[in-house]
Amino acid sequence: MWRSLGTLKPQLDWKTFNAPTFSDTFRISYSGLTPELSSSALIRQYFASDEVSATVRLYPKREKLILELPIPEPLKNSGMVVRYIGVKRLIRRRYGFIWPDSDWSLTLEELI
Repeated sequence: MWRSLGTLKPQLDWKTFNAPTFSDTFRISYSGLTPELSSSALIRQYFASDEVSATVRLYPKREKLILELPIPEPLKNSGMVVRYIGVKRLIRRRYGFIWPDSDWSLTLEELI
């Protein structure tokens, strides 16, 4: 069963979903995709200890994506299992030119 954590339009700075999560397995879907889509996104975890995880790059597509974001064992063993998920948009640039893009959004769900 999937529980929605919300929908965000990734921006050039990090935005977090408002709902905390305890799951390691997520489903990501996209809306607003157009043929001229040229951006991608980064996703990472924010832990209660003011630490963040490494980032994972996401390439928006029409299919839903299943993504594993495990909690590191040292944090899990110390009881820090509550975290938030954040996303950031990456704009495609080449030779100083910014490619046209569409205004897409990302929906995140956790497996419960």
